[in-house]
Amino acid sequence: PELPPPKQGMVRFVCISDTHGCHRSLDSLLPRGDVLLHAGDFSCIGRRREVEDFAAWLGSLPYARKIVIAGNHDASFDKAFIEECGAGGFHGLSLQEADDIDAALLAVGGRSVTYLQDQEVEVHGVRIW
Repeated sequence: PELPPPKQGMVRFVCISDTHGCHRSLDSLLPRGDVLLHAGDFSCIGRRREVEDFAAWLGSLPYARKIVIAGNHDASFDKAFIEECGAGGFHGLSLQEADDIDAALLAVGGRSVTYLQDQEVEVHGVRIW
């Protein structure tokens, strides 16, 4: 969708969440902006192939910055939770699959992607936690 151009000195954030693996269906729906913020649940359970597909999609988007925060469905980003689930993992998601999952997100997504977990980042003067 077309939005009016931002006024000079303004930053446009595009905020989405709960895409649950259907992120590619948003390609024609996302407005132009400077920063894309995905506030969780980009996958169904956080399998590596889900995370890498999401990261590849992020890398293809024209936003200068992409900020990602994992949600409860992105379980592989919470290794303590996977450990608590025991030998079978969470829906078969193992610690091995969860190993370095945040690094996989960043490696595939590229330099414009920032993953936040218990930390903050400042983007164009806006603090995001």
